[in-house]
Amino acid sequence: MWNENRKKLEDGKTHIDLLMEKFMVNDEFINKKKVAIIDCDGIISTNEFFYDTNGKSLKSYGCYDHEMISFCKKLNWEFIFVSADANGYKITENRVKDLHCNICNIGWIERSDVVKNYTDNGYLTLFIGDSISDINAMSNATIAATVNNAPDLVKEYCDFVSTKNGGYGGLADILYNVNYKI
Repeated sequence: MWNENRKKLEDGKTHIDLLMEKFMVNDEFINKKKVAIIDCDGIISTNEFFYDTNGKSLKSYGCYDHEMISFCKKLNWEFIFVSADANGYKITENRVKDLHCNICNIGWIERSDVVKNYTDNGYLTLFIGDSISDINAMSNATIAATVNNAPDLVKEYCDFVSTKNGGYGGLADILYNVNYKI
């Protein structure tokens, strides 16, 4: 019943220290230009939309992503969230503001161009999406990733597929694994 192999942090160590050690962070990595361009619906949200008589009124978001985004910012990652959901944009914008990140309301052509521009300008670009229309941007990224509940076709264009679903820790898992593998 009890986990006899349970780990504990050493005295004076925090989870930040643990991650820095696990990722073997060095100045070269911290100083490298890095950007994560992230689709919103299905990645930070559970892909559920709730409607009332006035139309789309709510979306469901996970709670695991904020800590990992905050840690990645310590490693000098830039974050850009992208959404093409005009009806739910204000809802998504509020969530992204809570994550202290920027958001753009752009479609698949523009997001593909944004990824290509960053890649062409020497950035390590991570694109995270879950829709078939995200394959274009994935193809322009240095690293492409998705969540477990993305369509199989999308997974074929990714370097990493999380075992977790969007809105249920998938983004945090991707960010952890990408930094660990780099």
